[in-house]
This record gives sequence, C-alpha cells and structure tokens, in this order.
Amino acid sequence: LNCCSVSFSLLIGSIVRFPRESGAIGPLVFVPQLLMSGTFIPVQAIPSYMRWMQYFCFLQYAVKMLAVVEFRKTDIMLRRLIFRTMEVDPELTNLYVALLIMMCVFFSCVAIKILNERAHSIYQ
Repeated sequence: LNCCSVSFSLLIGSIVRFPRESGAIGPLVFVPQLLMSGTFIPVQAIPSYMRWMQYFCFLQYAVKMLAVVEFRKTDIMLRRLIFRTMEVDPELTNLYVALLIMMCVFFSCVAIKILNERAHSIYQ
C-alpha cells in the first residue's frame, strides 16, 4: 500500500506544474480510494454505475489483503461473514498482491515518462 501510494503521489506530482496544485488534486484522488475500498461503506451500497472504479483503486486490494491476514485465525462463521461483506476471496490473495505490484510499477513508469519528457522539453 505504501509503495502504491508513493508511486501514485509521484505520478500526481509529475503531472501538476506547481506544488499547491497537488494539494488541490489530492482529495479528488484519495477520497474515491476511501469510498471504493469498502472500508467505510460496503461496495454493494455504491451505485452500480460507479462500481467499476473499485477495480482501479489500490486501497481496495490492500484492504482485502489485510482482511485475509487479520481474520485468518478467527471463527470460521465470523470470517465468512466478514469476507462476504467486504467481498474478499482468500484464494485471490496472490492476485491482490500482483495487482498492487503492477499498479505500483505502472504509476512509477508513467511518472518517470512524464518527468523525462518534461526534462527533454526544458533542456532542448
């Protein structure tokens, strides 16, 4: 989660021109992360036309991994209830990890490309 947050913040920082702009964009980016993660409200409570955004939110995958780790030794009935409510499938833990790594690499690569193009436009 930390690596994804840092690489996403790097991407935002590379897109904006001035640091104060990143402060204005931050809530627009991270509030949907909180809403789509299923932490505050279940994803089923989100209108169906907005649910597609959950698949692009790295916080959702991190929360699902945390749920698998945190509740693996609890009562089986409680664990099933929590996993069903949070839409967690413990068998997809490797997929959650892979998606987090891919998002981290993607955000970092895009940020590096943007910064590289800006550097070439300034120095050429």
